[in-house]
Amino acid sequence: MGTQKDPEGHRQRILDVAQRLFLEKGYDDTSIQDIVDGLGGMTKGAVYYHFSSKSAIFDAVTERMASSASPQDDWEKDWPGETGLEKLRNELVISLTAYARHDVSYSAQTLLKSPRMVGEMYLTSMDDIVRVITPYVQEGIDDGSIAPHDPTDVAQIMFILLNMWIGLKLTTFSKEEVVSKFTLLKEMFEGIGVPVVDDRVIQAAVSLHSHLRDNPRVPMHE
Repeated sequence: MGTQKDPEGHRQRILDVAQRLFLEKGYDDTSIQDIVDGLGGMTKGAVYYHFSSKSAIFDAVTERMASSASPQDDWEKDWPGETGLEKLRNELVISLTAYARHDVSYSAQTLLKSPRMVGEMYLTSMDDIVRVITPYVQEGIDDGSIAPHDPTDVAQIMFILLNMWIGLKLTTFSKEEVVSKFTLLKEMFEGIGVPVVDDRVIQAAVSLHSHLRDNPRVPMHE
């Protein structure tokens, strides 16, 4: 089978086609057959050789987009900034302005409405994200830009509030609700001496909300 000769090359072709279709049509309106049709001769069996389902392709596409959107968006590299706090703020802005990745993610309303899928996304992503965030929280504690707390606890709180409380529901909010919720986050984090949300982060969130509103593939509800 052709997939045995160049498995990584074929895998990347599948992701290239899937990413294009997810951006053009949205996740929910893209089928496995659409992806196969865009591959120019690769069979459905070959696609399933690499990926067990469309959701598995979605996971791989968003992971690849997260690591390649820009050099600064590679979480395995040092984040820009002079202090731990500044690095966390800068990365929040970078993440919020990675529009192409959000276009794909928020077009997947079927996944976002499924408790099982949301639970799986939560369990698989929390540990990885917290692992990356924690050293920067510790850096902020060491340099005095963040108040002393258990750094892992702080990283977990950031993940839960930004991704679960707001992230999953962002497209259901009005602009005023986005501002209100991020302003509350700003006050909450300032209250514990971890002021990671500032006006620049709030503006980036508002801009993301506006961008998603203008994308016909992303359902918006008010």
